[in-house]
Amino acid sequence: MKKTANKSKADFFKYLTVGDEDKQWGIELLNAGVTEIFPYQNYPPLGHPPEYNFNWQSGRTLDSFSIIYITKGKGVFESKTAETIPVSEGSIILLFPGEWHRYKPNKKSGWKEYFVAAKGKVITELLANDFFKKERPILKIGADEKIIELFQYIISTIQKQPVSFMQVAAGAFHFMISLLYAHSKQNHRNSNRTEQIIQKAKVIFHQHVDSNISGPQVASRLNVSYPWFRRMFKHYTNISPNQYHQQLKIQKAKDLLSDPSKAIKEVSSELGYDSAYHFSKIFKTCTGYAPSHFKRIKTQFLKTKS
Repeated sequence: MKKTANKSKADFFKYLTVGDEDKQWGIELLNAGVTEIFPYQNYPPLGHPPEYNFNWQSGRTLDSFSIIYITKGKGVFESKTAETIPVSEGSIILLFPGEWHRYKPNKKSGWKEYFVAAKGKVITELLANDFFKKERPILKIGADEKIIELFQYIISTIQKQPVSFMQVAAGAFHFMISLLYAHSKQNHRNSNRTEQIIQKAKVIFHQHVDSNISGPQVASRLNVSYPWFRRMFKHYTNISPNQYHQQLKIQKAKDLLSDPSKAIKEVSSELGYDSAYHFSKIFKTCTGYAPSHFKRIKTQFLKTKS
């Protein structure tokens, strides 16, 4: 089978330079990103610094604490302390400082991964007190919308780099590991099947914020009927699946419009709208503002802050 060179337009990763102030903060964010690995694609993809790159034969050892969230696909993980562990959709992989490890997606399925790495005195103390253990490097959290949102927030903050962005992103990282600790203390399997389906649907909508996936398409992916799915989704969220997806797209549009260099047509295209006119009409219906008006207000606000 020929290896594909496909790349998702949502792929992003960034390695950061840590300053003295970041070290004093207690959590030093080192990198973050999101990557979709397609079937038969080489792994890891190119572009990572040599100290982070690795292959399956040699593995690697890092001096940082990393969190990797697999939201689609499956694969395998190994480390010095833990045995070979299957990795499935909804798994968190924890990489511990000084611990040899290796992992990879299944060739036939590929996977989608969110990742973030950090170090610092806060993390050192948490690990020293066994809040997370090398013997348990895989957490089965299932589809968790809040974890996805935190990854996306960290990535967005790194991309925009506002004032004190390292401290802001580090705060989101701290919140994330708090939620993961809570996951590690509970039996996730106790949630009922309907809740799991709704959570998984939310993650699918998050992953397709840049396209026009519909409620019936999501229901089909989850192997449930659309009338049942729509009824249950509205029961748990108070809005329909399509309304939920539209809200995600509008929030993403607001983030993109806050970038002075982004044209409205470019934002429309990135979010998968048919045209800038169609996007503008929906945006005004949802927010009460035309995109141009919202962008102007946002630009003026950012100027006053600077």
